[in-house]
Amino acid sequence: MVYVGHVGTGFTMAARRALLEQSKALATPDSPFERSAPSWPMTAARWVRPQLVGTVEYREFVGALRHPSWRGLRAEIDPTEVRLPTRDVNSPGRKAVMAGLAVPRRACRRTR
Repeated sequence: MVYVGHVGTGFTMAARRALLEQSKALATPDSPFERSAPSWPMTAARWVRPQLVGTVEYREFVGALRHPSWRGLRAEIDPTEVRLPTRDVNSPGRKAVMAGLAVPRRACRRTR
């Protein structure tokens, strides 16, 4: 598994809560990434085994996802079949299917 960025938008409060509940059983103390992820966005991460698959919409992929937005879990997709998106800068609005999730600790915190 390779780190390609983080998603901070597209979640409803209900979706965050549901994702947090599903990920509790998959918790692990170690990062699942082959190479270490940047430390600055990972300080509040909760690592999980890569058994959940989600769809992320993004503007372009240039080694990392640009402007990613969460679209939801995909139970019908096997995590072992997930691959990196291609570097196609001419296809804005593409969707990536991502395996493995790191749920932020603030997942259930209310915002004003």
